[in-house]
Formats: sequence, structure tokens, C-alpha cells
Amino acid sequence: MTHTPSFKMVEISAYVDPSKARGVKYGQLTFAKLRQKIEMYKCGTIVKLSLAGLDFIDVSFGRECLIHLLLHFRGRIGFILTNLEHSDLEETFYGALYHYKICLLIQQPDNSTKIIGPKSDGSFLEKYLELWNYISEHEFVTTSQIVKHFHALSPPNGNSKLNKLVKMGLLLKKRQIATSGGPEDIFIPIKN
Repeated sequence: MTHTPSFKMVEISAYVDPSKARGVKYGQLTFAKLRQKIEMYKCGTIVKLSLAGLDFIDVSFGRECLIHLLLHFRGRIGFILTNLEHSDLEETFYGALYHYKICLLIQQPDNSTKIIGPKSDGSFLEKYLELWNYISEHEFVTTSQIVKHFHALSPPNGNSKLNKLVKMGLLLKKRQIATSGGPEDIFIPIKN
């Protein structure tokens, strides 16, 4: 069974006038429009949110629109921001990412993906980096694969760490029937 995610491109400028991509009100209105569109996609889709044409997004708009999209769909639909025309746009998200303890993936001009998020407390993203690097090399992983690869992890601890990466917005989670006949969670990395 394949678990390769499908990709969809969504231009944010199609849902908000670029001159109004600021403030709580327009952030919430844009969130509602984007949520309605994205809810049509099946679980396991990765949405590339294009910021093309948006020269400026303030912190309130970024939080109310984009961060709340990540929170609303996390674990079911993944997001990668694309076409950041200014590195200043990236800085718009740091406060909300830290507050909600989530990460954001940004597609770089060379098509690599950069993770931004609350790294400053030392116990957050850094302690999951080795696990993330292993997972991102695979189409999907299961708890048993993680436990087998990282010998120091017990099944409950391995599952807990995978679910933490889901909460952080870095993995999608699907349930399938295991070869044993019981339910098994699979974890799919959000990546290009």
C-alpha cells in the first residue's frame, strides 16, 4: 500500500487582496475561505501555500490565517509555505509558532525545505531532529520501525515522540490495519 501524499498548490492572494493581508479581521476571513477550500482535500494531502504577490503580512494576519490553518488540519493535511518574497515574512511567524509549539515548513528557492519553529528553548525541536531526519528519509514510518531503529526507545516512548511530531506539524498520521489484524498508525513526513 502506498502512502505517498498528493500535493496541491493554493495561492493565498486568490483569497485576500494583497493590500489587506494584515490584521485579525482579514486573517480570520482568509482563514475561513482557505479552510473551506482545503477541507475538500483528502487526508494525507500536502498543501503548498504560495505567498506570491504578498509583500507584507503582519503578525496578526499570519497567526489568524496561516497558523490557525496548521492547527486546524495538523495530522491530517500538511502545509509547506512557498514563494516567500522577503525573508522578513518568515520572521512574522516566530511568535505564534513559539506560542503554539508548532513548526512551519518553508520551501526554499532550491526546492529544499527549511523548518522554522520554537527552537530557542533547547528542549523542543533539537531533541527531535535525529528522529525527524530518519523519518524524512522514508515514505512513512510506524512505531515499530522507530523502536527497531532507535534501540533506546520503548514502543510507548517511540509512539509518544511520533505523536509529538504530529502535534508540531511535521508529520501526517493515518490509521491502517496491521498485518496482525489490529490497528496501526503510520506517520508520513511533510516534505517536498
